[in-house]
Amino acid sequence: MNSATYPLSRFIGPPLAGVLIGSGVPGLWVGFVTLGMLVAAGGAVLLARRLPSSVELPSR
Repeated sequence: MNSATYPLSRFIGPPLAGVLIGSGVPGLWVGFVTLGMLVAAGGAVLLARRLPSSVELPSR
């Protein structure tokens, strides 16, 4: 999944950041970054609940 999302973020991120920062409302860019971080953290928490405990920690 990481290899699928990485090119997409490199394609969409810079133009979106340029538009948001250049809009004259820099707080809008900060809001989008914060919202994206919260969505990613929420997704990680939900995924952690669904995964079995055997995949959470590497085997020793």
